[in-house]
Amino acid sequence: ASIANYLKAYGWQAGRDWGYEARIPDNVSCSLEGPDRMRPISQWVAAGVKRVSGKPFPAHELGQQGAILLPAGRYGPVFVATPNFYAIKKYNNSDLYALFVGNVADRIQYSNRPFQTDWQPVTGITRGEVMRMQNELVRQGHDVGGADGLAGFKTRRSIGAWQEKSGLRTTCFPSNELVKRF
Repeated sequence: ASIANYLKAYGWQAGRDWGYEARIPDNVSCSLEGPDRMRPISQWVAAGVKRVSGKPFPAHELGQQGAILLPAGRYGPVFVATPNFYAIKKYNNSDLYALFVGNVADRIQYSNRPFQTDWQPVTGITRGEVMRMQNELVRQGHDVGGADGLAGFKTRRSIGAWQEKSGLRTTCFPSNELVKRF
């Protein structure tokens, strides 16, 4: 009950889910990620975003705000996150924490089903290498949300914008290949 009160105080919207695992077509840039780039879910649907379950987004959600969330860039599951996802993050600012809290709640309420999309391994990158990339992106005018060596949504979308500008495959996530380019 105390966590429910906490979430309500931080913007939890009754009657809404935290988010939906989705498939985002290549024509929807991963550089559009972030809570500051929310739009009505109907606009994401019009752009080709679909739920991985194959079910349509609930009708009551279509006019409501949602943001795309790519915690592993294009190397893992993708989500349409509602403001409730960001209410969870006010308790713990980690995307992964909020995702797994939301997933546990879904598994309790709906079915004991994990995320449907696999997380692809992206290994061998140090926090220092990510920080070096962030510093270079900042030098080039990108907002990475602070050079801390963590690939938060501002870093991910900055990487995606840089990849698009450079004519590279847009993954929105640091990789060994990208580290060599910075």
